[in-house]
Amino acid sequence: MISTYGDSFVFSRQVNNNETWQWFLSEFTHSNVLNFGVGNYGIDQSLLRLKREYEQNRTPVVVMGVVPETIARILGVWKHYSEYGNFFGFKPRFELKDEKLTLVRNVIDSKDKLYNIQSYLHHFQNHDYFYTNKFRKDMLYFPYSISLTRSARRNMPLIMALSKKKVQKYLGKIKTSSNRPWEMVLERNFEIVRSLYRDPDTINLFLKILEDFAAFGKQHKFKPVFLLMPYLQDLLYVKEHGCFYEDFVSQAREILHTIDLTQPLMQSNNLSNYYSSDFYGGHLNKSGNEFVAQIIANEVELFLPSDEQPVNGITKHNDLHY
Repeated sequence: MISTYGDSFVFSRQVNNNETWQWFLSEFTHSNVLNFGVGNYGIDQSLLRLKREYEQNRTPVVVMGVVPETIARILGVWKHYSEYGNFFGFKPRFELKDEKLTLVRNVIDSKDKLYNIQSYLHHFQNHDYFYTNKFRKDMLYFPYSISLTRSARRNMPLIMALSKKKVQKYLGKIKTSSNRPWEMVLERNFEIVRSLYRDPDTINLFLKILEDFAAFGKQHKFKPVFLLMPYLQDLLYVKEHGCFYEDFVSQAREILHTIDLTQPLMQSNNLSNYYSSDFYGGHLNKSGNEFVAQIIANEVELFLPSDEQPVNGITKHNDLHY
């Protein structure tokens, strides 16, 4: 058996149940593959879920899968500070104290607290990286002309794009699929993600989380596998400029078994064959899930019990096909 934890690429959003990579992995390994993926989760949340649920769902192999963007998700406690408008995105996170992980719990842990967010702003501001490094810099306040020019590199092109869209809509010339302002916001978020892979403190935090995952695996006698699943946006950038998380992956491999899907996916002549078509947030489609499931199967087969190990795609003596 194999259990999988992670974000929406583990949840396998945008496909049917029989088109997920877990479905195909189950076919390739002839074993039961459990899916505990949650959309928009960071690897910190996935690790906490694993620790909560492993005793009830013990498996000899645990795959922890995330997108490269998870490096930003592990720095926040209120997603509104990094993803403006995500007002209900509250989460725990880890911080490093004396090189050890310290859990910052999610303070919004009941429905009643949602109606009293104001009381917890001090907590959010103290523990969310993006409050100081993004949110405050983008705030607009009176006199607005000054605050606009303070972040002119972001604000002016965005205002021009919004104005252009409004005019085009008024004239009836805009296509419903056109949303350049939103694309600009996502492009800037992508720039921030790339910059975090150059930040030693953030890399250190990420690696400590992986070390904790590996230690939990050793403690509970399962094989921990770290799976990095790039967006299409990541791959297009890598193709043009090189891999911005290559050094991090090398360090991760020194800690635990790591599967980086970047190079296997890059070998495709047409990456769009493996991804859904929507901008940036496109997930792996049926073909993409089948492709990556084969890669994962080849990597994890040695860690499965002998009656679950596939040989050339065929499993010997197995009763666990679900």
